[in-house]
Amino acid sequence: MPLYIPFNPTDSQIKSGFTVLFIVWNTLAVVTVEQILADAFSREWSVHSSSIIPGTTDRVSVITSGILDRIGHFFSKRASGTFRTAFLASLCCIALTKVAPSTMTTTSSAKHSITLRVGSLISRTASNMSAESLLAIQRHANLIVRMELLEETPYHFEMPANHLVIIPIDTIYGTAEYNTDIVGFNHNCRWEAPTIVNATAGDSNVLVVHAAGQALSVEKNRLTGGSSISPLSVSNISTTQADVGCSAYLFIGGDSTLFNNSTVALASRPAIDLGTLPVTALPPGIIAAGPHIPFEGLYASVLICDPQTRVSGGRVWWDDGVIEIVASGETPIGDFPLDAANIIFSNALQMALVDIDSSELSNLINSVASSMFMDNSSSIDWSTARGIAPIDIPTINSRVDEFMSSAAKAFLDGYRGEGTGPSTRPTFETTTVTATAGGVLG
Repeated sequence: MPLYIPFNPTDSQIKSGFTVLFIVWNTLAVVTVEQILADAFSREWSVHSSSIIPGTTDRVSVITSGILDRIGHFFSKRASGTFRTAFLASLCCIALTKVAPSTMTTTSSAKHSITLRVGSLISRTASNMSAESLLAIQRHANLIVRMELLEETPYHFEMPANHLVIIPIDTIYGTAEYNTDIVGFNHNCRWEAPTIVNATAGDSNVLVVHAAGQALSVEKNRLTGGSSISPLSVSNISTTQADVGCSAYLFIGGDSTLFNNSTVALASRPAIDLGTLPVTALPPGIIAAGPHIPFEGLYASVLICDPQTRVSGGRVWWDDGVIEIVASGETPIGDFPLDAANIIFSNALQMALVDIDSSELSNLINSVASSMFMDNSSSIDWSTARGIAPIDIPTINSRVDEFMSSAAKAFLDGYRGEGTGPSTRPTFETTTVTATAGGVLG
């Protein structure tokens, strides 16, 4: 009865076997050639045996001769044709010895299909999502922005500039390529003078303004009597925000031109200067004069930032957390709908701009807002700053792109905050896509 020995090598084992085989073949070939070359060098003295001078003309034929001796003899008139051929062959042998063992390997171009879990976008559950769930994502976005752009510590994946795609939550050891919709954006911001809606009526805790054709609101506790920068929001996430996509920011400040010949002390002037922007004077009573800045002549201006969103189908390449676009501009496949992009762009920076820093006293301008909209933000002390104007629109466009790219990451992996069970591990909502992988899932 024949003995059955199972032999079913993997692709990796076959590659390793061929690598060993090639290295052994290379070593044996080089050893054989070196013996032939050594014999050719040792016989060179016999060509000029009649006029040999020991230690001089026979130098290249002794075992102690080096490469410099052979180079010198190669260019002399005494060198024979056999020596010159052997010398050139020895150079090739040296190169082969140094390079060949590391290059004689085999690789496999075979790829395999896998099922990949990617984040389920917020628009798919917006109609039944609780306010707490949205706040959890916004808090996560705030942490990512502060980590990446204020502390300069990269988050766990890197998006291509001015683009968003849904991302895997599985750990991938290697690479993966998958089809997805690709969202491109380039913010175009502009200043508007808002219309104050509820100057005397309505919810006493909320200030409502009209700008960009929308009713936008901000809590009045963001208005302290000093300068402030606050994100504006619309009330209905499932419909209105899904149709808008713009982000809006309310700036409260003063007009420095009014103080040129004024007797108002410098310490009582607003920190933000809106003098060159379209503004609306805030009616008396909207903001009570604070203890630090006893001045009620404040103005409001709204910055509207349109992401100019474009969605197309394409294919992306994931390589150890770095995402690259392989192809775009194709018909959208529907996994990153426009309403999801709009919700992200109108919500991603909300918490990052209202999270209060310890240094915010008379003026509500935190480090994120200062970095986004002001020059030399790291050197500004907002407790004493006066008359500082926002940066120009082209620079604002660029910075909003940068900060939005960072904050949007919290919306792309299906993050929904902490679970409801005994564990405090975050929960994720996911969907699946088919990917071509060159590595292993963890």
